[in-house]
This record gives sequence, structure tokens and C-alpha cells, in this order.
Amino acid sequence: TGSGCIDPDELRTVLRSCLLENAISLPEEKLDDLTLVLFQSADKDNSGSITFQELKEELERFPEVMENLTISAANWLKPPTLKKKNHTPRYLTRAYWHNNRSKVLFMCSYCCVNILLFTLAAINHSSLGGWIMVAKGCGQCLNFNCTFIVVLMLRRCLTWLRATFIVNFLPLDQNVILHELVGYTIVILTVVHTAAHVINFIVNKAINPGSYTFWEYLLTLRPGIGWVYGSASITGILLQLLICLMLVCSSTFVRKGGHFEVFYWTHLSYIWIWILLFLHTPKFWKWFLVPGLLFVMEKVFGMAASRMGGLYIVEVNLLPSKVTHLVVKRPPSFQYKPGDYVYLNIPVIAKYEWHPFTISSAPEQEDTLWLHIRSLGQWTNILYEYFCSPETAKRCTDKRLTRNMKKRKHQSQV
Repeated sequence: TGSGCIDPDELRTVLRSCLLENAISLPEEKLDDLTLVLFQSADKDNSGSITFQELKEELERFPEVMENLTISAANWLKPPTLKKKNHTPRYLTRAYWHNNRSKVLFMCSYCCVNILLFTLAAINHSSLGGWIMVAKGCGQCLNFNCTFIVVLMLRRCLTWLRATFIVNFLPLDQNVILHELVGYTIVILTVVHTAAHVINFIVNKAINPGSYTFWEYLLTLRPGIGWVYGSASITGILLQLLICLMLVCSSTFVRKGGHFEVFYWTHLSYIWIWILLFLHTPKFWKWFLVPGLLFVMEKVFGMAASRMGGLYIVEVNLLPSKVTHLVVKRPPSFQYKPGDYVYLNIPVIAKYEWHPFTISSAPEQEDTLWLHIRSLGQWTNILYEYFCSPETAKRCTDKRLTRNMKKRKHQSQV
């Protein structure tokens, strides 16, 4: 019970377990007698309970009994030791730092780069006042982060890097988490950057009243602030709105709550964000040049690969628990290892959506790939319902899309 004392029922339970563990058969009556004799002999003060030390002393008087009892009995009877809780946060433990060396190194480097960029930009504009220093520092960090976030989603480039020594120093398998982290950083920097400019205007307006109002400063071209036709204020407001919209629609309850299309189409607003950044600041193109070129090359390569012929579904099995088993024709030059995944696009369901799924077949299976897809979201549910449709089954018999379609009911459990 954890109280440090043993009652007769607890002693009987332990004796029974010890006898079973040692393959000793004893009738229930004999077990009761043994328990009472041992308990009464150890209970010197007739308190109705015995301590672990009292039981140990009593057993030492009968060595032959001790030989038949396993050491586990002592462990069962001994009161549990109260372990002192370690209040050190997990992220500060030595084990965490050892197991996440690449992630910690990346985060430290990422923070140092942002701090360095902020500091240099702020120093270069120190003559314009404190709030402008903050705004320019955040703006320089935004130039870096708004291009670096693209690098983290270059799937083919990251796949190539995983085959090099760089994988030992960079957390390439956590690119999606880092992409989200950089996204949150962009939101924070955007808010601070905008707030610093607004506060600077209010402070200057109080000291030197100008010829235009606060709303003219924010929503018109009259102040002439910015690179292209003085559009910095307007493009800044639009950037703020688009970034906030993208953040909200990227939330988990949207992506996994059956509204993936909302996430997908609002995420495409990154194209408008880049265009507005080109108009907002004259320096963004320098940061965007190399990542943008890699992005375009990856998109072109992906479009070419998606139009390659010979890729089609040869069999569909609908399994219990709403699992869709797809058998896909394997391309001749396609190589993979156990645990790898592929991005799947089925135009009849969603023309522009690509979803990752783990390959469930062995690499030694030469002709086909197996995918087992459980219906958990909107796209996967539509996939299952699509192949459940009798019209789909009839139509697929005359096409290469599906050679064999069958539904198993209660024959296997996923």
C-alpha cells in the first residue's frame, strides 16, 4: 500500500506470486496456513501488521523458505522510494542537448544571424531615432526570414542534402517544424516593424505637426515614403493583412479540421507577399535572388516530373476502419528505402493538392508501390468515398486507373 506495513492479505498475495514464479504448487488451505503462521510469528507486538524489517528477520530464521522465495518478493514488499522530482526544464537537460545537437546548433545560429542583422541595421540608422532603429532592424530581419522560409520547403533540395555530410549538422528532417517557427518569427517581426513606424510617426507628429494626417500616412501615397511611388505605407498594411491571414489559415484546426483547401489557397498568397515586398523595399531582391532561383527550378522540375507517363493506380482495396489501400505502378528508375514517403496527387479529387504518405511495401517489390491511407481528413475521406462509389468502380474497369477493385468487410484489422 506504500505505508511501509504489510497486512495478512498482502503477505498472502506475495507468497502466492512467489510460489507461482518458482513453479511450486500449494493448495489454498495450505497457503492460508503458511500465511497465518508466518504473519503471527513476525507480528511480535500483535498490531495486526508487520514491517518489512520484521518480515525479513522472521524469514532469516527459516533459510529453507528463503531459498524458495525469489528476490522479487523483497522488491514487491519494500515500500516505494519517493524519488525527488527533477524540476529542470527538459530543454535545459544534458540529455536533450545531446540528442538534439543539430537542432540546438541550428537554433543558435539562426538566432545569432537575426541578432546580427538587427544590430547592424539599427546602427546604420541610429541618426534617425530609436523607433526607426527598431523598425529598420526588424525590416532587415524580415528580408532574411521571408526568403529563408522558402529554403526550408525546397523538398528536392533537402532530399539531396540528406545524402550528404550536411545531415550531421542540420536538422533536415525537421524542416516543416522550422518552417512554422520562421513563420511565427515573421509575424512577430512584422507587428514590431509596423508598430515602430506608427509610433515614430505619432512622436514626430506631436513635435512637428505636418501637412497630412495619420490616416493619410497609412493609407495614401501622399507622404511619399517608400521605393516605388511612395507606396511603403500601403504595401506595408497589405503585407500585414496577408501575413496574418496566412497565419490564421495555417493553424492546426484549419489544416486538420477538414478545411485543407482553405490552408492551401491562402498559403498561395506567398506570391503576392513577394510582389509586395519587391515594391515595399529596394533591398529585398538581393535576398530573394538565390532562394527564388532555387524555388523556380524546383517548381519547374516538379511540374515536369508530375507529367511523366506510366504512373497510374493498378489496384484499390477498401479495408476496414476506412483505410484505402492503393497499389501504384512503380516507375522503372524509382529507388527508395524502408520508411520513405511519396507525395501523392490525384487530379480527380484535388488537382493542386499533394499529400505525403509512407510507402508500406518493401523495396524488393519491383513492379508496384503500396500505400495504406487512413481516412482522417477531408482529402483522405474524399479519396475513400470516391472509390466506394459504384460509378467509379464501373468507370475504372475500362481504364488503366484501376485494374482491380474490391471491398473487404471485417476480414482484416488495420
